[in-house]
Amino acid sequence: MYNQKGSATIVLLVVLVVVLAAALVYFAFLKKPGEVAVNPTPTATVNPTANWKTYQNDKYGFEVKYPEQQWLVKTGNNFVNIYLNRPFSESPIVQITISDQTVANLAEKILTEVKSDPLQKLVSDKTVNFAGVTSREIVYTPTAGGKAKYILLNKSEKTFQLLALNTSEENRELELILSTFKFTK
Repeated sequence: MYNQKGSATIVLLVVLVVVLAAALVYFAFLKKPGEVAVNPTPTATVNPTANWKTYQNDKYGFEVKYPEQQWLVKTGNNFVNIYLNRPFSESPIVQITISDQTVANLAEKILTEVKSDPLQKLVSDKTVNFAGVTSREIVYTPTAGGKAKYILLNKSEKTFQLLALNTSEENRELELILSTFKFTK
């Protein structure tokens, strides 16, 4: 017969050695020296559009911001055009048009026009959330170069068509202008 007390001591020693070995492996290989939990200090976020001028349209219930010094706004019955305020700047850079056409009809017209010109290339056509509304975004490279982005959405039985021309990483202001568009009613 064997000694039960001696066997229990051996088992206890083996368990103790395994636990110590596991702790040694953890501290030696897994935990990096000097590792300290750091809570990042919150920094104030700067709103790049805070000092921009706001165009508000009460008839259709929307507003959009733009940098006043470099930009010029022209409006009509159902459109807002935002131009670069430079000599010979005859084409709007950001255009907002309101119509009674459906998103599907406008998208079909845009896609047909893009596909019919061999110098233009469709980049993307997808559904996005814009100003809190499910919208259709069509991006293509126009004949003149750069990129053009259409955003089409329905609100209050009207279709809003937003167009930004020459959107690129270099011209982040256009994306910022679009990002300030919001409905006011």
